[in-house]
Amino acid sequence: MSQNSPGFVLSGRLLLICGRAHCKFLDNKLSMDNTINRTIRTIYRLLKNKGLSPIIHEFEAYDNYLCSMGVNSEVYDPTAIDNIKYTRLNAPYKAVMNLSRTILANYKAES
Repeated sequence: MSQNSPGFVLSGRLLLICGRAHCKFLDNKLSMDNTINRTIRTIYRLLKNKGLSPIIHEFEAYDNYLCSMGVNSEVYDPTAIDNIKYTRLNAPYKAVMNLSRTILANYKAES
């Protein structure tokens, strides 16, 4: 569709029909199983396996929640964290992700 037609897509997310904007997910499904949540679960598991359970006990409930929502827990390449696209909604996780990247990189170096 062209920009002059009654409906067209802006940046893959916004659909204009008859002059009204409608939010529409065209290319990605909304999922809890994303890089940020997988990283949180992975870091929790790594710290728990290092014997730090008493310190991170508060995270256990959140990890259980993420598990129940189908979020995988896997150790993967820490550079995946560099590819996270931050928005206003997930920007508060940026500092946590930077720390998580450091933890994952050190874990990989130890292995």
